[in-house]
Amino acid sequence: MSKSKQGLRIGPGELKPITVCLNVIKTEFEDTGPQRLCFAIIERAIIDLTSKPHKRWKQGRLLEHYRDKNSAYHYLNSHIPHAENCGVCSEWIRSKLINFKLMPKLEELRPE
Repeated sequence: MSKSKQGLRIGPGELKPITVCLNVIKTEFEDTGPQRLCFAIIERAIIDLTSKPHKRWKQGRLLEHYRDKNSAYHYLNSHIPHAENCGVCSEWIRSKLINFKLMPKLEELRPE
């Protein structure tokens, strides 16, 4: 399996919820340059929101990780301009994140 495909599957033939959620959200964006760019920004925020810290990261990288995660949470939990500009409702995206259990509570974002 190529490096770009690692981490997308749970078991044989079973995709992770984040992969399925991103595929569902992506269907709402047209295949044009500006809309692909807007989706990529939203996709990056969702990946940052759901990422887990690596065990070997030093303190500085951990703080950066939690800042990214916090920023992604606030971006996705409010008006998402990159979605709205493409005609995709921010509430709809949030509902998909909640349905796939990808939207954490704010207190889950803080470092231990």
